[in-house]
Amino acid sequence: MVCNRSKGTRMDASAGKRRTRRGRWMVDVVPPDIADDLRHAQLDSLITQVPVLLAVAALNTLILMAVCAWNGLPIANYGWMVLLIVYSVIRGRVLKRQFAAAVTPDQQRRVLRMSTIAAIAMLAVLGATAAATYVSGLFNQSLLIPMSLGFGAISIAHCLYRLHRVALAAIVLGIAPSAAVLMIAGDFEAKMLGVSMISVGLLMMRFLSAQYQQLIDNLCLHRHIHKIANSDTLTGLANRRAVNEFLGSQLANDSLAVALIDLDGFKQVNDTHGHDIGDAALAIVAERLVQAFAGPGLVGRLGGDEFIVILTDAGGQAELDATATGLLAALCLPARVGGIQLPLGASIGHALRRGADESLTSLMKRADETLYAAKGLRDPMPIGQLSERVA
Repeated sequence: MVCNRSKGTRMDASAGKRRTRRGRWMVDVVPPDIADDLRHAQLDSLITQVPVLLAVAALNTLILMAVCAWNGLPIANYGWMVLLIVYSVIRGRVLKRQFAAAVTPDQQRRVLRMSTIAAIAMLAVLGATAAATYVSGLFNQSLLIPMSLGFGAISIAHCLYRLHRVALAAIVLGIAPSAAVLMIAGDFEAKMLGVSMISVGLLMMRFLSAQYQQLIDNLCLHRHIHKIANSDTLTGLANRRAVNEFLGSQLANDSLAVALIDLDGFKQVNDTHGHDIGDAALAIVAERLVQAFAGPGLVGRLGGDEFIVILTDAGGQAELDATATGLLAALCLPARVGGIQLPLGASIGHALRRGADESLTSLMKRADETLYAAKGLRDPMPIGQLSERVA
C-alpha cells in the first residue's frame, strides 16, 4: 500500500498483511487522501451500472410475470412484481436527475448515501418477499423466485463492488433469507441448495472484499504517482508542471492573480555554506509561504529560488497588495539552519488579471515585470552580512 494511513510514509509489512487479510472480509479504513477519488469511482459505478441493473431487473420481473401467468397464478399475486417494475423505472429517472445535480462534493456524498439506503432497503424487501413466497407455496416451481433473486443479488454485488456496503448487503439480503427458509422448511434437495447458496454467498463476500481492497490499493498507487509527478521533491510544493496544469484550469477565472517570488542573494548562501544549507533554507521558505497564504489557490516552486503563489479569488488590487505584503513579511524573517542564522530576503512581483479576456501568458508576463522592477530597487546584500555563526 502506498497511501499513508498514519503519520509515517512507510508501512510495516506485517501490518499490511493483517490489513489485507482483514480486507477480504470487511470494509478497510479509507485513507483520507483518496476519499475524493473513491467517491468519484463510486459515482461512476452508479452512473454506468445502476441504470443497466434497473433495466435488467424490470425485464426479468416481466419474464417472471410471464412464467407466473403460464402457471395460472391468480392476478392478485402480481402486485409486488408490478411495484418492482414501477420502482425500477422511477428510480432510474430519479438517479438521472440526481447525477446531473450532484456537482459539489457534499451533493455527491448525499447521492451516494441516499443510493446506498435505497439499494439496501430494496434488497431487504425483495429478500423477505422471496422467502415468504417460498413458504407460502404459491408457485409450482417453488425455487424459481429464491434462485432468481440469488442470481440477481450476485449480479448486483459484482457490478457495485465499489460501493462495498451495497455489495455486501446484496449478498446477505439477497441470499440469506431464501437460503434460511430452504434449509428450515424445504425437503432434502432444498436444504442442500440452501447450504450451497450460503457457501456461494460467503465466497462472493470474500471475493468482493478483496476486489474492493484492490480498488483502494490502486487508488493509493495512482495518488502516489500523481504526487510524485506534480510535487517538488525538495519542498513538497507544486512543481512547474502542476503549476501549469492549475493555471490551465483557471482560464475562465477573472478573479485570478499571481505573485512571483525570488529570494535575494540566495546564490551566495549556496556558495558560502553549501547546497545542504541552501536546500534547508528553501524548505523553510516553502513552509512559510504555505503558512502565510490562507486564501484559495496554489503555492508552487518554479525552480531554484523562484516560487509562485496563485490566488483564485484575489479580490481587488488592494487585497492583492496586502496579501503580497504579508507573504514578503513572512519570508524576510531570519532562519536558523544547522547552527547558522540566515537573514532571508525576497522580492515579489504580482499582477491581477484584467478580466477573463486577458491571457495567462500576459498575466504571468506582467507579474514577471513587476518582480524584476522590485529586484531593481534592492541593493545586493554584502556577503559579510549574509550570515552569522550562532554560538
